[in-house]
Amino acid sequence: MKTPRLILVPVVVLLWSPAAVCETRLGKPAPVHVCSKYFCVDSYPGGDTVFSCTHQPDSDRCHWSIPGWHPNVFISDYGQVAVASDSGKLLPLDYDPATVLIQLWKNGLMVRAIRANELNGVRQRRRASYFEWGVVRGFDQNEQIIVTSSSGKRVEIAKSTQPSFHYFPATMVDQFRAQWYGRFLDAYREEPLWERTKNTLDQTYRFTWLRTFDHPIVIRIHVSPDGICELTVKVGLGSGGYDPGMLIQNETRPLTKQESESFLNRIASTFWNTPKEDTKPGGLDGSQWVIEGVENGRYQIEDRWSPKSGPIRELGLEMIGLAGLKMPKDEIY
Repeated sequence: MKTPRLILVPVVVLLWSPAAVCETRLGKPAPVHVCSKYFCVDSYPGGDTVFSCTHQPDSDRCHWSIPGWHPNVFISDYGQVAVASDSGKLLPLDYDPATVLIQLWKNGLMVRAIRANELNGVRQRRRASYFEWGVVRGFDQNEQIIVTSSSGKRVEIAKSTQPSFHYFPATMVDQFRAQWYGRFLDAYREEPLWERTKNTLDQTYRFTWLRTFDHPIVIRIHVSPDGICELTVKVGLGSGGYDPGMLIQNETRPLTKQESESFLNRIASTFWNTPKEDTKPGGLDGSQWVIEGVENGRYQIEDRWSPKSGPIRELGLEMIGLAGLKMPKDEIY
C-alpha cells in the first residue's frame, strides 16, 4: 500500500493597499488665504483668486484677480503669484510633456507657464495609474520657485532669462535700472535715445514715468529743425512697479508753436542747466521719473524717485500736461 503523497499547492496572498488602486484625492473645495510680506491672495470656491496689498487692501490700484478657484497658490514678497496644478502633485501615465504644472502671474497677467518637461524627475516615482511630479514649496528670497521633486530633491526653477537691453549708457544707469526701465521701453517699442547722439541734428526728449501701482506712461517729444515739436504719448495696461502690459494708448500729435516754445524754454532752464543729482534708492510705493534728452550730439538722463519738487518734477508735469493726460492728484506722485 502506497503512502499518499502530500501535494503542496502554492498560494499567492495579495496584500491590498489603497495606494495601489487609487490616488490621493483632493479635499473638499475650501477658501485659500496666503500672504507674503506685503501682499495677500484669497481664492474662493466657485469664484476667482484675488490679489491685494496688505497696506491698501481696498485700493483699485493694487487689486487684480486670476480666473477661477485654485487650491495651490503661493505669493512672493514682490507680488509674484504662483499657481500650481489644481490636480495636485499627480500626472496621468500618458501625460503630455507640455502640460502646464505651474503658472506665474503678475498684475493680472500670466507671465510664464512652467511645463512638465522643464522639471527633472517627473517620471521617477510611478504609482498605479499616475506619476508624482513633486510639491511646490513657494518662493525663495530671489523670486525663484522651490519644488520638492518626487525623488525628494530640492529643485529651483530659475526665472526666465532676462533679455539684454541697450537703452542707456552703462556708465550712467546701473544694470538693475537698465533692465527695469528697458523692459517697459522695449514692450512699448521705443528706441534707445542715446544712440541718436550719432546724429548731431537730432533733438528729442523722453519722460518714462513708472508709478508702482498705476499705468506706466512714456511721453516723447521730438523737435524738428524749425522748432516745432511732435509729441507721442504711450500708456500701458500694466503697473510701473510690476509689468508693462499691452498699450492702451498710443497717440502722436504736433504741438502748437506756443506749446513748442514753452517746452523748449523749460528744457533750457530745467534740464541741460540743472545741477546733476545722485540717483537715490527707491522705496516700496512711489514712482520713478526718468527724463532723457538728446541735443547737438550729447545725451543726458535725469532719474528721480517720487520727487516732491524741483526742476525735473516741473518738467515732467509740463510734459504730462502737453500730453493731455488728466488724472487725480493722488495718482501724481
